[in-house]
Amino acid sequence: MSGALKPTKLKKRPGTDFDGIQQPLISLLSSTRKRLLDVQIISHIKDIANVLGKTFAEVSSDEFYPQDFIVYKRQEERVILNFESSSSEIYNTDFTIHELRNALNNSHPTSPGPDRIHCKMLKNLSENSLCLILALLNRIWNGKAFPKAWRKAIVVPIPKVGKDPQNPSNYRPIALTSCLCKLMERMVNKRLVYILERKNMLSLSKFQSGFRYGRSTEDNVFQLETAIRDAFVTKKHLISIFFDMDKAYDRTWRHEILKDLFNIGLRGNLPIFIKNFLRTRTFRVCVGDMFSDEFYQHEGVPQGSVLSVTLFIIKINDIIKQLSPYVHGSLYVDDFQIHCAGTDMSFVVRQIQTAIARISEWADKNGFVFSVNKTKCMHFCRRRGLHPDPEILINGNVIPVVSEEKFLGVLLDRKLTFRPHVSNLKKKCNKSLDLLKVLSSKSWGADYDTLLKIYRALVLSKLAYCSIVYGSAAKTVLQSLDSVHHQGLRLISGAFRTSPVQSLYVMTGELPLQLRREKQCIKYYFKVKSNRRHPMFVRILNPILGTLYANKPSYIPPFGHRIKKILSYHRIENIMPLPEEQPPPPWSNFNIYTIDVCVT
Repeated sequence: MSGALKPTKLKKRPGTDFDGIQQPLISLLSSTRKRLLDVQIISHIKDIANVLGKTFAEVSSDEFYPQDFIVYKRQEERVILNFESSSSEIYNTDFTIHELRNALNNSHPTSPGPDRIHCKMLKNLSENSLCLILALLNRIWNGKAFPKAWRKAIVVPIPKVGKDPQNPSNYRPIALTSCLCKLMERMVNKRLVYILERKNMLSLSKFQSGFRYGRSTEDNVFQLETAIRDAFVTKKHLISIFFDMDKAYDRTWRHEILKDLFNIGLRGNLPIFIKNFLRTRTFRVCVGDMFSDEFYQHEGVPQGSVLSVTLFIIKINDIIKQLSPYVHGSLYVDDFQIHCAGTDMSFVVRQIQTAIARISEWADKNGFVFSVNKTKCMHFCRRRGLHPDPEILINGNVIPVVSEEKFLGVLLDRKLTFRPHVSNLKKKCNKSLDLLKVLSSKSWGADYDTLLKIYRALVLSKLAYCSIVYGSAAKTVLQSLDSVHHQGLRLISGAFRTSPVQSLYVMTGELPLQLRREKQCIKYYFKVKSNRRHPMFVRILNPILGTLYANKPSYIPPFGHRIKKILSYHRIENIMPLPEEQPPPPWSNFNIYTIDVCVT
């Protein structure tokens, strides 16, 4: 293909809302010359779609795996996994109407797949129609079948932030699959998660927080912050490695997912459905209103499907087991972090290097690859004197040591002052305030209630995220956020710039940021206190090094010590929350009766 490309306008595909996503593709098409990795020049929309489709297909093919792994992979796949069962496992019973309604209520209004059946259509079905849908899904479930149309997907290429949109490798494939299939996936996924969590069949790592009930990204950030604070006060070095997996979802080895399910002990309809779900998947790339040719997804889990995250978590679960007792780590789906602390720098480096060697060996056996350029190292230390950066290798390459690194949305610095994070947070909030400035006016624009809802959604949500962690920063650092809060309240209420701050709080009913942060801390404390299985339960209820922190007031204590002062000030330290209720199995029959009010 050659020749210059004339400016082209993309047509919007009906049923999709990807204006922001398609903009880089419009830029890609409207340029007079478009270069790809192979320096070819393309001039048609379908050619671009085909190049993207070919790129996505190659990532999941054997071409991206080392030859040694391919040999090992073929040997492992010769082992036949027989999921047939003569016994009647409770999780293989028919789906109930309660499960179907629950799955529908939790469904998001996403774009439809190739069958063009929208989620809104399913939500507006009558009671009789829902019963017919349930009978159809149970027939698929018990017949151990899987419709061929459900294996097809429309892939929408989403550009990666900060990457060159002219490079086809810099797009993330999001699969639009059948909404009816997603509905069944949601019911299957709820049963699978219940088995993994309640029956402890998988022994999911307690440090995996991704998409688990009662867990969040704050748990992982809180764990690392506590370890760093303790290292500071005990005069230790702490080295943390932030891993980045290259094409993690696209390279997930399907056979090993099924093998993990088999080893857990799952048999019957549930694992067979997952096996059929992963088998022989195809996709076409959509660019504007043009579709590419059909491509095969040889490995990996489709990004955008309901089951994909849970299946990926199952596969990556064992990576945390590669760590020695001296090295600790955390997972949020594929966001993997390890750290080790010690007074002797050489000891810490040796422990981290040994852990990386074992992790790399595990990754080689499971088909995962770590990005050398994106994997970062940070050295946290407050000891006096010069301390050279540690030299730690991964796959023969030195991991770059950085002074700042964003971990699950929180920008960490070496001294844990959170100055860079607060500064970055203030910039983000100011951009959101610009929207309020556009919408608010004396004679036109949104009303008070609407502006308040927008402010809470766009600004206060950002300020609340991980405030239990960055709230430990110095008062002078946190005060810079107060101006953002006050400006937002003035825009909402229409008050003068000279209006007293206290009057703004009274008019809008909003709390000062300091009280909001204390409120978030109290909520997090009682959430953890009500769940004895939480990994940070002991560290919060019985924090260590209390005497040392008391004798060294210049060192900021971790959350477990800080929350005691907050609870004591508000006189709620003796409150005992109710224990966390265990939800019933998803397949339980609740005998819920409904009245069909549809006119027939």
